[in-house]
Amino acid sequence: MANQATFQHESVNSGTAVKLYNYEITYGWRNLVKITPAPFAYDITEANYLGFENPVITISGSIPIEDIPSPNTGSNAILTQDYLIDFAIACKTQPITLTISAGDTNVVYLKGRPSGGYSVGGSLTNSINIIILDFNVKFSSRETKEGSVWNYSITCRETI
Repeated sequence: MANQATFQHESVNSGTAVKLYNYEITYGWRNLVKITPAPFAYDITEANYLGFENPVITISGSIPIEDIPSPNTGSNAILTQDYLIDFAIACKTQPITLTISAGDTNVVYLKGRPSGGYSVGGSLTNSINIIILDFNVKFSSRETKEGSVWNYSITCRETI
């Protein structure tokens, strides 16, 4: 299986997962805290935990213009600008499923929210439901092979 990341949505590529190519992914979240400053006091003030924001997932990768399968559909499909637009539009109706797996013998997944919500003791899911906040495609004639590789960057939020 090796390392693999895919996007999947029922209305894109006939519901078959689309592979991300040459990707790098960052997953993180931020705790929400309330810190009340004390005017004219020169000491640490009390901070209270209020929850956390939905995790942010940033994905950067490339689109190998010369190596896009023809046709770029079905189980061999890789993420292209066309698919990026399809996924960005599709998440208006329901979330996109992001699946990230690694390992040949022991497959390990980047896990999303626990099946019972964010609580202690819930089992983590193997896929992450996301919405796309924004994406950028960067290309230049100075890139590898005279512009035959386009780079993309996607910012997503985990959702239920």
